[in-house]
Amino acid sequence: MVVRPATEVQLSGQEREQLEALLRARGCTVAEHRRARIVLLAADGCSTEQIAEQVGIPACTVSRWRTRIGRHGLGSDVRAALADAPRPGRPRTIDGVRRAEIVATACDPMPDGEGLSGWTLDILLEELPLRGVEAPSRRGRLRRR
Repeated sequence: MVVRPATEVQLSGQEREQLEALLRARGCTVAEHRRARIVLLAADGCSTEQIAEQVGIPACTVSRWRTRIGRHGLGSDVRAALADAPRPGRPRTIDGVRRAEIVATACDPMPDGEGLSGWTLDILLEELPLRGVEAPSRRGRLRRR
């Protein structure tokens, strides 16, 4: 079995400080924390297997982040460098705020007198405009049937 050498990760003093500050930040997500640790350990010369064991993730994930940071670097925005790459697929048609409003409405209890134990799609679509939320279209859903 041929094992390719691990991509070398080199950090400037400023990049290292930014990563360490990110690890101390309260607003740091779990994914950012894990990725920052991977980069710091890789820059310290740890092997991919050692990093995987310390962080508790598969070696292929460590290798992927080593390669990404080793090739492209961190740049000026550390959080952007540690963010997920765009994924393929259809772009969202409903923005995050509207989506949250729809989910919040669906999680509310049903109005009294409906005689149902939960929301149906039709009743939810009728309720949303009453709450000032633009209801999504059902056209796309109906075409797929």
